[in-house]
Formats: sequence, C-alpha cells, structure tokens
Amino acid sequence: DNNILGLDLKAAINQTINFLSDDEVRLAMTGVHIVGSGDISFEATNAHILSVVTKQYDGVELDYIETSKTLRGIGRLIGKSNVEVQFGREGDWTIYEIDNTTIYSRSYDATFPNIDAVIPEGSSYNLIVNRKELINKLKLAKVFADETTNAVEFNFSENMCIKAKDIDHGRAGQAEMEYDSKSEIPENGIKVGFSEKYLQMLLNNIDDEEVVLEVYREDRPVIIRSEDILMLIMPIIIRNG
Repeated sequence: DNNILGLDLKAAINQTINFLSDDEVRLAMTGVHIVGSGDISFEATNAHILSVVTKQYDGVELDYIETSKTLRGIGRLIGKSNVEVQFGREGDWTIYEIDNTTIYSRSYDATFPNIDAVIPEGSSYNLIVNRKELINKLKLAKVFADETTNAVEFNFSENMCIKAKDIDHGRAGQAEMEYDSKSEIPENGIKVGFSEKYLQMLLNNIDDEEVVLEVYREDRPVIIRSEDILMLIMPIIIRNG
C-alpha cells in the first residue's frame, strides 16, 4: 500500500480540482494525473492553465488519472483530520482507505498530456509582486476587457502595466503596479496577453503574500511558483484595432 497524509492529499485536491477541462472529448484532462514515486505529483490542466502540486509520499511508483468525482469525495471524507490515507492500485482500479471507509475508483483509460512540452526552459525574468495587489489591479482592468475573451495585456518593463480594451464597445483602460526591489526586470520590456479569468484562478489558488512571475518571451507561457506548486498560464493573442 501507499501512504500520504490526509491534509496533504486534500490540499493537492483543492489546488488542482478547479483546473480540469469539462470537455469529455479530452477525457484525460477531465481528471487529475497522479504520478511519481518518493515525491508524488498531482497534475491538472484545461489547456489554458496548468497546476502541478508535489507532495511527500511513501509508496511505489504511480501513474494514473483519477476522476474529479472521486477526488471531491475523498476531500470531504478527510475534512480537517490529518488521518493517513492508504491507497493501492489493482489493474484499472484504485482502492483508498480513509479511517473505516473504503473507496473503489476506476481510473480513466487515457493518456495525460506531456506537461514538460509546455513548461519553458532556459533563463527567465523573475518578477516579484504582491499577490493581492495584482488581483485588485486585474479586477480594475477587467472593467475594460472584452467580455468574450477576458483578454488583458501585460507590459513587463520598469513597472508592470496591465491594459485591457473592448474594441466593439470603444473602451480601454490600464492599471500599473511596481515590482519588489529584488525583481529581475527586462531591459526592453516584454508584452504578453492573458485571459484575466484564468490568471485570477491561478492567483486565487495560493495564499502567499508575494508571488514570483517567471517571464520568458512574448510567445511563451508564464510560470507562477509557490512552496510546492507550479502553475502555468498560456499566452493569448491580443486583438488590435
């Protein structure tokens, strides 16, 4: 059997469950990929954003996709108790033991996307910002954003400038904020477009006072890291007019 602390498992569930796709054509992305040995990773993506949570774990190597329904049920059973959860694989089934409750769950017969293919490599600019301030600036920019795309454009230069516009309704606005002094600021500036909706989801997924944005190029994803979480948001094209 494999063992993991209940609160670790519940935290991993809470930090991945909202990032799943609801597109049943992409069956693998409607569940959480549980993979690893020694350390175990919980991976979730809807093709726009990605969350990878890594927890300490005592057991054999795992590689399967768990359903969201099962994981929500496990989270409710754990509650606030740090009970040790035992689980093991038998063919396509996973058996979870939580206190005196046994759950049998059949995993998806699907292949999870290779997340290494989308995680940028090489050097990045690490920009440190206050998480709550960034959330508030995004809310201000959202007022001017296109209601269909929720698109906002970030200009990472001396300050962070967040622009939004709705061409069809003739409105535009922007919000600015400063980085922490330890940030590595791009000399020539980097502009990247994001979905405000998905970026808010990432920022609300962690409790850190400050976050580090790993910025690479205009056409590359941006990574946000926390203690045991790696999150990624894909760039989008901003429509000019």
